[in-house]
Amino acid sequence: MSDLRWGLIGTGGIARAFARDLTRTSGHTIAAVGSRTLAKATEFAQQSGGIPYGSYEELVAADIDAVYVATPHPPCTPRTQSSRSITASPYSARNPLRLTLMSLHR
Repeated sequence: MSDLRWGLIGTGGIARAFARDLTRTSGHTIAAVGSRTLAKATEFAQQSGGIPYGSYEELVAADIDAVYVATPHPPCTPRTQSSRSITASPYSARNPLRLTLMSLHR
């Protein structure tokens, strides 16, 4: 069985912690990193792996199995990264999925 390929939305402390913890598990790999700027995504990818993308839309269109949203609440509203991630692939988030799904129906 192949590794679960993760896409990370965000490049801050939460994303770094998730990437670090992911290296301690088997069967998982960082396949893509998305940021609002390609420079930040590239810097993160050089340290943690994955293909860098300069937009969240590009990340969720990449060849990934799951998405981890590692951005603060305001930029990560249900109608932006989270909603695109949910429709693009299986979903994991730091924020409760239930609240995100409820917000999508508004």
